[in-house]
Amino acid sequence: MTVWYKTSGDIITSAGRAPVLPENATEAPATMTPKKLLTMMLTPEGNMSERPVSPAVVSSGSVHTIEDCPIGTIITVFDEIGEEVMGEITTTLLEQTETIELPDTGEYLIHIQAPLPALPTERRIFQ
Repeated sequence: MTVWYKTSGDIITSAGRAPVLPENATEAPATMTPKKLLTMMLTPEGNMSERPVSPAVVSSGSVHTIEDCPIGTIITVFDEIGEEVMGEITTTLLEQTETIELPDTGEYLIHIQAPLPALPTERRIFQ
């Protein structure tokens, strides 16, 4: 089986294994898994490197902080029990810090997506 990947610009957007290399795909090193390939990007020299990750949530009680967000980072807060989006913030400042307070008990998911090439981060919160 051949391990392969496809890109959009320098971001690896799809990957898999197949007996024959799919159209417009590039053969990957045999030691790479499709799951790992989806966390990679191509350097200008054509080498693979790990994509950076979006900022992480740091929690203290009902207060949740996301520091050093680049401009254009999208922070989405989901109420998992109510099955609704509680809010969405798009950062507009360099290295912006956002603080979210969730005063009610429940199950929440905070999803952070910094601009590409960053991978998203998530934090599930039970309080």
